[in-house]
Amino acid sequence: PDIHAAIEAATLAGARALGLESVTGSIEVGKSADFVLLDRSIVNVDADDVEQAIVIKTILQGKTVFDRTAQ
Repeated sequence: PDIHAAIEAATLAGARALGLESVTGSIEVGKSADFVLLDRSIVNVDADDVEQAIVIKTILQGKTVFDRTAQ
């Protein structure tokens, strides 16, 4: 599958499957705001290189729970 389909499967489609699309699965006002900030755009790299992306920040419920730049 292409990267866009993989991202949707891991986010909005997963939330939909669990009946949680009103709470999570996409970045929208009022939703949980769970996401990671990576060191590169994974939509612009070869599929074999996606796993090389490094997490810079992890945000859960709108709060930073990991920040590589703070280490």
